[in-house]
Amino acid sequence: MHPTYNISRVRRVDRARETSILSSLGAALSIFAAFTIFGLGVTELLPRSYSPELRLRIAPGIGIGLAAIIVLALSRSGLPVRTFATPLTIALFVLSVCAIALRPVRLSWYMVAGLLGPIVAACVLIGSPLVSYGYHWLSYANGDMAYYCLSAERFQDNGYFEPPHAVAYLAERDKADTLYDLDVNEGQRVGANLLLAVAASEFHLSPFEIFMPFIFAAFLTIVVGAGSLVARTGGRLVPALISFAAAASPLAALGVFYQVLGQEFGLATCCSLLGLFLSAELAVPEKHELICTSVVLGIVACGLFSTYPEMSPFVGLAVALSILARYRHLNLSNLFGLLSIAIATVALFLNTYALDMVLLVLRTLVATSAGANYDYLFPYFLIPSGLDNVWGLQPIATFYDDPRQSILIGIAILLCLLACVAAWLVFVYCDSMAAPMLIAFIAYAVYGAMKHQGFAVYKIAMYLQPFLAAVIVGALALFSERLQRRATFVRRAVVIAPVLILIGFWIPTQDRYKELSADLHPTVGLTFTEIPDASKDRILVQLRDLANGAHGRTVISDTSNHSLAGIEGGYLSTSPLFFLAGDFFHESNLNDYGSLLEKLAFLKPLVKAPRSLVILQAKRNRYVHTGYFNFSPDVAIPTIQRFSLDDRIDPVNDPKRLYLSSDADLSVLNRRTANSPGTSLSLKPYDDLTNRLAFVQELPGSTSDEELKVRFDQLEPDLFFRDHTMSHAGRYLLFRVTGPTKPIRLVLDVT
Repeated sequence: MHPTYNISRVRRVDRARETSILSSLGAALSIFAAFTIFGLGVTELLPRSYSPELRLRIAPGIGIGLAAIIVLALSRSGLPVRTFATPLTIALFVLSVCAIALRPVRLSWYMVAGLLGPIVAACVLIGSPLVSYGYHWLSYANGDMAYYCLSAERFQDNGYFEPPHAVAYLAERDKADTLYDLDVNEGQRVGANLLLAVAASEFHLSPFEIFMPFIFAAFLTIVVGAGSLVARTGGRLVPALISFAAAASPLAALGVFYQVLGQEFGLATCCSLLGLFLSAELAVPEKHELICTSVVLGIVACGLFSTYPEMSPFVGLAVALSILARYRHLNLSNLFGLLSIAIATVALFLNTYALDMVLLVLRTLVATSAGANYDYLFPYFLIPSGLDNVWGLQPIATFYDDPRQSILIGIAILLCLLACVAAWLVFVYCDSMAAPMLIAFIAYAVYGAMKHQGFAVYKIAMYLQPFLAAVIVGALALFSERLQRRATFVRRAVVIAPVLILIGFWIPTQDRYKELSADLHPTVGLTFTEIPDASKDRILVQLRDLANGAHGRTVISDTSNHSLAGIEGGYLSTSPLFFLAGDFFHESNLNDYGSLLEKLAFLKPLVKAPRSLVILQAKRNRYVHTGYFNFSPDVAIPTIQRFSLDDRIDPVNDPKRLYLSSDADLSVLNRRTANSPGTSLSLKPYDDLTNRLAFVQELPGSTSDEELKVRFDQLEPDLFFRDHTMSHAGRYLLFRVTGPTKPIRLVLDVT
């Protein structure tokens, strides 16, 4: 009899990795501190007119840029991240400390409180699940998170341009190798992925385990950097209030919970970039200081361009608006030199990768204009209640009965009008980069809503949060300056009280998002969670233990959950891994990519896969064929649907094959033969199974209309039976039965 590997039943915890419940939060703070120290070393190049507080606020974003430049260069030279992560970290730390010692940062207690206060608030409001779950907080388990982690795994063990290993690729081992096509051939942004690989190597953890501390460190950079977006207004109170508001913003926190790593690092570097440009614009450095300031500006711009170049058009528009608003008071020749040297710095440090990012931005623009908007998945901000979501008056995908809902919409409309007025006043009368950025975002959001670009407007709503907070506080400070005859206490109250009221409305909504991410919700709260109870059930611990039992043996998984499939591929990297439900790791991309480039034909010669990869793909495709199934056999015009079928999954003479099954907590299938209570995943001999049902996905490359008809989504709350779950299914369902008996009785409950 074959042994049954069901180690997750006892949910053993690796004590070596959980010596303290604060270790995960400590890792996040350590990563943030490292970026800050690296950036402070670079700020030694700035003129002495830059205040210590400003240097500290923009330092983490500059540190991200510096680290991204070096890691990207070393990886593209052919070095795996594991080989240089520790020496690089030590070298950067020593050099930065030496640079800081030459020009120490002297802070007052008031400045320290203004910096540490928002960080502590962010840790309490957003980072508390790091204490509850440690390195096993999976939050919403977004599918993008799996891509980031698998990409980081590839960079840990391979150079940037190193193609997949033929044996592992054809044997379906090491799923991270399949991302070579996406990362290199398609020129995707990988700056954040490479930094994630460094963090995972330094902490000796899987990228999946260090992911949430890592993205939280980026959020802390946003919180601190947002305070640099308004200058010369309201004294030292304004930066601290902006940071507190950014830490309390529900949609800003949603970026962390939804695990959009590129977006968070893009916003982090964007805040530092704009804060630095604002100070340079106001200071107008002398010619001997111009080059150093430009280089620092270029370093942080490299961070933005390598992690999230899609935001660069908005930054460019904001910079142009800022110059137009003050051109009479600026030294335009110096400013032109500043920007020219900064752009040259980006081109020099990023080299051909900069061209890849330019092409990525062009592809994004083409995709948006072609209607790739996913409005059926992200309709939240195309309806009136979306304004409530922007302002945190209610969580996304919740609706109230009237008159409450109509009142909230009315309040949100009023707040939007006030925000537009505030943005204009701050833009005209204040020194601020937040106002032009907010104006750029609002303009595009209006355009996107008119074009029904649901996904684009959804992203803009998250982008604008730190800039909205800065504009609100800046406008209140501007108003308080008009009250010169009032007492100081009154003027401060005018600024502080409205912000505290707004934060009071924000915290319940933000807490709702956090409940969903920390599995503290009732069943009704599964709306955004891709893997239900993933943190509570310690999915990562289960998979790590199961991977030890499956070492080197062929594993066949029955999951139809894209996010879970990605995590399984990351942990079962030493085993041949196949999925009954679909070809999750080869669903890409060159076909869709080429169709987008039809409008940019002159770029096609730049997109060529290495011949070795083309040969590997051709060899692998011999095992995968297209199955055609007629779902309307009794009509004159049949309904034919295409499915991707892998011949290697069919029974073969391999008695060591294992079956990785998902229980009722993760799937609506096989609930009559669910695993033991408290077990989410189990690993059993394949030949011992009877009557296990698995869904088969549609053929990769299907049109969006076909995908809606042939699909099987993750669990959602049942609309009619409380505390039960259901799955959204398409019109045409194809199932595979493993170990069928005779006779078979299929029970399918469809509403």
